[in-house]
Amino acid sequence: MEQVLTPTPIIEQFKKNGVTHVIWLPESETNFMYELMTRKKS
Repeated sequence: MEQVLTPTPIIEQFKKNGVTHVIWLPESETNFMYELMTRKKS
């Protein structure tokens, strides 16, 4: 079974682990994560 990585659980893990900043080179594959992170400012 192929698992699909989605932005929501990644961001939940960032918060769980106290991550406050994320830096990466923008590209089309991570745009969905960027959109979710900028929408949720908490």
